[in-house]
Amino acid sequence: MGVPGEDAPGVLPARAFVNWYNGHPEYSWVGPEVDAALSSNPKAVIVGNGNVALDCARVLSKTPAELADSDMAKAAADVLARFQPAEHVSVVGRRGAAQAACTIKELRELTKLEASVCEVDAAELELGMTPASAEEVAAARPRKRLHKLFEDISNGASKGMTLPSKKILSRCTLRFLLQPTEVLTAPDGRAAGLRCVRTSLSGAAGAQRADPTGEMVDIDAGLVLRSIGYRSLPLEGLPFDAERGVALHEHGRCNPGLYVAGWLKRGPRGIIGTNIADAKETVKAVLEDAQAGAIGGAELAPLPGALEAPGVVSWDAWLKVDAAEAAAGAAAGKPREKLADREALLAAAAVAGA
Repeated sequence: MGVPGEDAPGVLPARAFVNWYNGHPEYSWVGPEVDAALSSNPKAVIVGNGNVALDCARVLSKTPAELADSDMAKAAADVLARFQPAEHVSVVGRRGAAQAACTIKELRELTKLEASVCEVDAAELELGMTPASAEEVAAARPRKRLHKLFEDISNGASKGMTLPSKKILSRCTLRFLLQPTEVLTAPDGRAAGLRCVRTSLSGAAGAQRADPTGEMVDIDAGLVLRSIGYRSLPLEGLPFDAERGVALHEHGRCNPGLYVAGWLKRGPRGIIGTNIADAKETVKAVLEDAQAGAIGGAELAPLPGALEAPGVVSWDAWLKVDAAEAAAGAAAGKPREKLADREALLAAAAVAGA
C-alpha cells in the first residue's frame, strides 16, 4: 500500500492469510499473528475488492460450524473459531462498485453466510455511478449482473439478508471510493484501524481515476489485510514485459525449451478455469515441440537423477498424501484434513526429507 503504519503487527498480505488457512507448510507463522490481531480487536479491514479479498472476508465472516464443514487446515480453523465470526469485516476499494475486481459468484457467497449480513452503503454506490461508470456497466453482461447484485445488497434484497431465522452475529460491509492513507496504531504499536481519504471518479469509461477529495474516513480494525494485486518478477534470461508483469511468449513458448504458465503467463486475473485453459495451451506446446524433436535428448539426461533427490514428491507419492488427507477428513466428517507440516507431508508420501 505504501502508507505509514503498514509494517505494524496485525497488517498482513491477503495471500499469506489464504496460504495459512489452506495449510501451506511455510505459512504457519500467520496463525499467531491473526490470533494476536483479533484478540486486540475482533474487527478486520481488507484493502482491495478482488476475489481473494472476498475469499478472506467470507472466511472471517463464517461461524465455527461453517468452518468445521470445510477443508480448512485444522490449526487455522482452531485459531479462527475463537473469534468467529469476526464482529465486523470491511472490504475497501478506492474506486466504485462498477470497477470492483470480484466476480458475481464470490460476491453472492458473501450474502449466504449463516450469521453474517453483507452490506453496501447506498451513498457510496451512487457516488461511484458516474456517467462513465454507467457506460462500463452497460458494456459487459457480467459487469451488469455484478452491479445489479451490489444494488440488491444495498437495498437489503439479497437472499442472505432476508432469511427470517438468521441471527446476525457479524457484518461484512463493502466500501467504495476510499483510498488508504495510513494504518492507525494503538499505544502498543499494533494495528488499530485504517485511515482513508474519500475519492471521486473522473475520466473516460475504462480509464477513470480515483481523485482524493480531502474527506477522511477511519475504519476500526485489529486485523488489516492488503489484497491489492500481484506482480510477477523477471528471471534472468526470460523475455519479460515489465509494464504488464508477464513473460513474453507465443502459445506458452518463451525461449527454446522454456515455457510459461499461470499468472506469469497471463497476469493476475481470471479464475481457475481460465488458468487451466492457459496451462493446457502451454502443455500442448511442450508436447508438440517434443514430438518435433525441438526439445529432449541429451539435455534431459540429468532429469531422472534430479527427480530422485531427497524431498522430491512424485505423482504416486502425492496420491498417498491425497489418500491420507481424505481418510483423516472422512474420520472427522470433513472433505479432507490438510497436512500443514512439511515433515508430516513427506511421511505421508513415504519419501525421505531434503
